[in-house]
Amino acid sequence: MADSPTHPLLVRKAIGTQLDGYIAGRLPSGAWRIQTELAEADVFVLLRDRKDGARVVGDKGRFWVLDVDPPQATLLVTDDSFGFLPISDGMRARYRLALTSAVTVLETGTFTPDHAAQLSELKGMFNRCLRKDQRDWAAVLALFGHPEELELRRAVGVVTELRQAFLAPAKEDVARAVDAANRRDLLPRLTSALAKLDTDRKQLPQARRVAPKERIRTNARPARTMVEVDLEKVRRASGEHERTLQVLRAYLEAAGYIVEANVHVDAFARLRTGPALFEVKSIHNENETSQLREALSQLYEYRYRYERDATLWVVLSQPLSPATAWMREYLQEDRGVGVLWCDETGTLAGDWLPRLTETLHSRKLREKLG
Repeated sequence: MADSPTHPLLVRKAIGTQLDGYIAGRLPSGAWRIQTELAEADVFVLLRDRKDGARVVGDKGRFWVLDVDPPQATLLVTDDSFGFLPISDGMRARYRLALTSAVTVLETGTFTPDHAAQLSELKGMFNRCLRKDQRDWAAVLALFGHPEELELRRAVGVVTELRQAFLAPAKEDVARAVDAANRRDLLPRLTSALAKLDTDRKQLPQARRVAPKERIRTNARPARTMVEVDLEKVRRASGEHERTLQVLRAYLEAAGYIVEANVHVDAFARLRTGPALFEVKSIHNENETSQLREALSQLYEYRYRYERDATLWVVLSQPLSPATAWMREYLQEDRGVGVLWCDETGTLAGDWLPRLTETLHSRKLREKLG
C-alpha cells in the first residue's frame, strides 16, 4: 500500500459511490477482499458483510462505498443498498422544514414552538449520518457536504444546545447558543444543504414546444367577428385566480413542499405520498360547471404530458354552490380528483385537504380501512 494514497476515491465524498466487482478471497481476519477496477496495488477494498448466507470466491456484485480509510488506502464497501437509496418525497418535505426552520432561527434569533420540533428533526438528520441506520443516510451525508464523524458529533451537540436554550426562559442562553452555532459555521452548512436539497431532484419539465402548422395560403379574407369583452370581469377573474393560487402555494410551502409551475401547470408539488398536479379555477354561480369540466380536461392532459403518476387536484376560488355541489362528489369519488377551495376567510378548505400532508403509511391505512 502507498504511504500517501492519492486515489480520487480515498476521500470522504466517495461514500455512496457504486462499484462493480467480485469476491477475490478471504483474509485471515475473516473479512472478504473485493476485486474492482479500483483494487490496485494502492487501494484495498474490503466487504462489510451485512447479509446472511455463504460467500463464494468469484461471486460478482454491485457494491457501495460505506467508509474510507485514507491512511490505510482502504475502502470499506457493502452490497446491501440499504442506506444508499435516494431521499423520498416524504422525507424531502421533512428535511426542508427542518433546514428552513434552523436557518431562520440562526439568522433571526427568533423561535416558535414549531421550531423546537424542527430542530429535533435536524438533530435526527445528523444522527442518521453517524449511525448509518436509515435507508437514505448516505444521501443526507452528501447534503451536508460529507463532514467527518467529529464534525457530525459536534453538530449534534450544537443543535441540542440550541433547542434546549430556546426552551429555557433565560434570553442570554439563546444568544449564547446561537453564537456557538455560528462559531461552528453551522449556518453556511445548513444553507448549502437546503440549496442542494432543492436542486438535486426531479423537476417539472418545461412546456414542450409545438411546431406551428404551416399557414395555408388563400385569397379569401377571414371573416371578422366583433366580440364584446367585459374587461372588468376579466380583471376580476385574473385577480381571483392569482389570490387562490397564492393561498395554495402558501399552504404547500408551509408543509415543506417545493411548488413548481410552467406555462401550462398552475402548481405542481411532490407530496409525501407522491407527485401532485393542481389546476386553479376562478368561479361564480354561472360558470361552475364549465370551469370544472375544463379543469378536469386540463388535468388529464397535464398528467399525460408531464407526470404519469401524479394525483390530480382542482382548487377553486370559492365553495361550490348547492346546485353544483354534486360535482365535488363526482370528481372525488368517481374520478379520484381532489377538490379544494378558498373559504370566506381566505383559507384553503376541503374534505380531502388532510391528504396533502398525510404520509404514505397513513394513506395506505386510510385505503385499507376504506
